[in-house]
Amino acid sequence: MMLSTAAPAIARHARTGDEVRTVPLFAAAYLAMWLLTGLAIAAVYRPPADAVAIALVVGGLVYELSPLKRNSLRRCRECQRSGAWLGIACVASSLGLMAVLVALDPMSLPLMGAVGAIVLIQKELLR
Repeated sequence: MMLSTAAPAIARHARTGDEVRTVPLFAAAYLAMWLLTGLAIAAVYRPPADAVAIALVVGGLVYELSPLKRNSLRRCRECQRSGAWLGIACVASSLGLMAVLVALDPMSLPLMGAVGAIVLIQKELLR
């Protein structure tokens, strides 16, 4: 999910006219937010029971339709000066899909690819 939107976010930051030396710092802060989220999920992950998996899928889908998701997605699309704040907004806009991924199979490459494609479409194409 993060890789599909990292390059456009970093390119948007580079086009803002800031000094070239700030781009690596912006990218590192953005990627650090995703890394911390991934490490937190990995630290607490246990394969969910069927009822928990269903609740995660339903909760993730409800979140995808919520105003909180739309607000996070709007902030994720904005050009921000801080890679960390942009990373937090983009993580928050992907929470519903991450919940579905964790519920179904977080190690499924086809599922990861599908979720990444959905995130890319939401963030970059459906403006």
